[in-house]
Amino acid sequence: MSRTLYALDEELANFLRRENFHGKFDVTNFVESLSERELTVQRKNQDQPFEPKPLIRDFEAALSKLNSLRTQIQEDIERNASEVQAAERAHNARIRQLNQKFENVVGSFESLEDMITSVGTTAIQIGKTLESLSSQLTRSQTSSRVVTTYLALRENDRALHDMRRNKLTIDEAKFVRNLLQVCREVDLKGSQDATLAIEKFTEVVEREVLADFDEAYRQGDLAAMRSCAETLYEFNGGSSIHRAFVNQHDFFIRKENIESEEALGADGMWQILPDPDAEPPGLEPGLISLFREIRRCVKDEFQIINQIFPAPATVKNLFLQRIFAQSIQSRLEEVLAYAESTSTLAYLRTLQNSYSVVGALVDAIKVLPSQPADEAQSISAVLQTNEEDLFVPYLESGRYIEKEKKSLTELYSSLLYKYSKYHNAKRNQKSSNYFDRLTGKMTAGRADGLMGAALFRLAGIERKGSIRDGNGRIEAEPEFELNEADGQLKPSNIRRMLKWHAEAVGRAVELSEGPETARDALILMTILLDFVVRDYLEVWLDRALDDLIAQDSRVDPDFTCLAGVRDATAIARLVFTYMETVLVPLSGPSISIRRDMSQRIQNNTNRVDGKINAIVQRLVDATMTWFASILSRQQKRDFKPKEDEINLANMQTQTNQQAIAFLGQVGQVARETLTGGNLEAFLTEIGIKVHHALLDHFKKFSVNATGGLLLTKDISRYQDAIAAWSTDSLTARFTFLHEIGNIFVVKPDVLRRILQEGELAKVKPQYLVPYVACREDYYSEGLGSIVEGGSLLNQVPFFNPTTSFG
Repeated sequence: MSRTLYALDEELANFLRRENFHGKFDVTNFVESLSERELTVQRKNQDQPFEPKPLIRDFEAALSKLNSLRTQIQEDIERNASEVQAAERAHNARIRQLNQKFENVVGSFESLEDMITSVGTTAIQIGKTLESLSSQLTRSQTSSRVVTTYLALRENDRALHDMRRNKLTIDEAKFVRNLLQVCREVDLKGSQDATLAIEKFTEVVEREVLADFDEAYRQGDLAAMRSCAETLYEFNGGSSIHRAFVNQHDFFIRKENIESEEALGADGMWQILPDPDAEPPGLEPGLISLFREIRRCVKDEFQIINQIFPAPATVKNLFLQRIFAQSIQSRLEEVLAYAESTSTLAYLRTLQNSYSVVGALVDAIKVLPSQPADEAQSISAVLQTNEEDLFVPYLESGRYIEKEKKSLTELYSSLLYKYSKYHNAKRNQKSSNYFDRLTGKMTAGRADGLMGAALFRLAGIERKGSIRDGNGRIEAEPEFELNEADGQLKPSNIRRMLKWHAEAVGRAVELSEGPETARDALILMTILLDFVVRDYLEVWLDRALDDLIAQDSRVDPDFTCLAGVRDATAIARLVFTYMETVLVPLSGPSISIRRDMSQRIQNNTNRVDGKINAIVQRLVDATMTWFASILSRQQKRDFKPKEDEINLANMQTQTNQQAIAFLGQVGQVARETLTGGNLEAFLTEIGIKVHHALLDHFKKFSVNATGGLLLTKDISRYQDAIAAWSTDSLTARFTFLHEIGNIFVVKPDVLRRILQEGELAKVKPQYLVPYVACREDYYSEGLGSIVEGGSLLNQVPFFNPTTSFG
């Protein structure tokens, strides 16, 4: 392709076309593309030197072309800007014109609206005037007719006979009402007779309309019923027709809605209701059927009432009042009376279920559709009043909480009957052995008058069948036998009692309102404290302490009460936690009741803890008394044996054998009956006292070299026995005791070093002198000077901490 100097060839001209610079433009790529052609040619002729002139010519031509393009583009920009400005000026002028026209149109519409408003106001005024004139005309005509009829009635009652020949319409009803009002207000001669005539006439007419309504009701003619209802509504307010509608309603005359066909007690729920361990089975089937029928009937009848009566709210309220007063109340009284004859718990469960179901029924009726706001408010008020009135005989004046007290008292007394009898009988006996021989069959019927099979079952008493004699049927008295297990604490009983109590609390929260809830919670707490703490825990704790006090110190201590201590601790913790968690929050804003609750819990907690600690301390004392008795059997020459008297295979004194066996028994019983901090405290207390007893014990015996070996073996066994208790706080004490044992076996020249090492270095010398003095060689080796002249620095005496149970 030929090229002229400084001229663009076709390829370069296409490359520099204006549209190639649209969009994203990269200068580097542009320069590379512009020089690519000449560089390619130069690469092909690598044997020749680089010639820049072609590139320079291309760049100069391109630069010239680009300058030309820039000039053209600048001209286009200026031209377009000028055109845009002209277009904007034209657009603004157009907008101003449109705005002016719009304002003109708005002004025209406002003028038209003012004209229409003026015409409308005039029309309304004319309409009101016409309506007023029409009303005045109607009143004038009515008044004229009333006066004419009244004057005619003073002469004779022919006018009434004329009215009776025609069917009473709404307008005629209004007329008769006005006529009667005039007769009653006008005090002229002869007006009394006219009034009596009108009143008799209204009675006759009312009976006739009611008869028409009754006939229409039987035929299901809603239009005729509505006509009668509207007529009597204008005639005298319609109260008689409202009562007629409600009284003859099928719902109130059907026998199955007034008296259940199913006899009370036939359903299996009556066997479950008195059982406190069973979940409440629900409401009596007859009541459930009744409420289901009421809900269906009310929904249907409300729609019918809306179609018939001009004032439906009045009829609905009357209908609902009749349902509550006749259907629900009568059946509820019957069911609750039967439930109470079964048991107090059955009565309370039935009352709660009834309260819940009635509340659900009331809520369902309140939200029925197609009720205006004012009508719904009226119906809601009637429902609320009837619901409250329905349960007032059962909830007000403390009646409800008295039933709860009675129920819990019956249940708790029955469950603890054998327990109480056991401890009462044992308290009256001079000795437990005599009591065990005396225990036999006892009668429960005369003692407490237990009622109901469920309460007998709770008491664990077998109820015998009835017998007959010549005078008729006689109930056989229930019999039972007492044994040791009846007098023991049982956490399972407490769990049952708390479950029953929680059910009662749930009922109280639902059935009590406002401040009554706090008072009821306090009453329920008092019952729980009386039975669980006073009559259950404290009875056992007092009995256990009395038994320990009466125990013969010459025999092994009885550790069986430790299991009861464990149970008593668990029961107390469970009961007081339950009270803090469940009952105290129910005090609500009542500060005095909350303070009373907290104070009662604290007082009872302190009292129970004090009795538990007294039992444990008494048991610790008995343990140490017996341990001291064992140590007292140690012979004076046990640690000064002759060499031929030592059995190297079994280096142990008989006293040590007995003491170790006893300590093992103590540890085993403690681990079996106690846990956690109580186990630690009990074993620590005994371990400290054992440590003190052994320190004092080994001061009393003279020890020779062979006896020293025997003594250290005994101490090692004591140390092992205590270590088996796994009580870390005792380790250092018995390590010290072990080092005391070393005093009796080391040679005299080593004794000084022994006394200055380990735990012995922390003890004042005067405390170690009694042990060194027990060595047989104390005087012969001059050991007194070692102790007195030794450098025993620390002024710490023997261990003397105090440990308490709990």
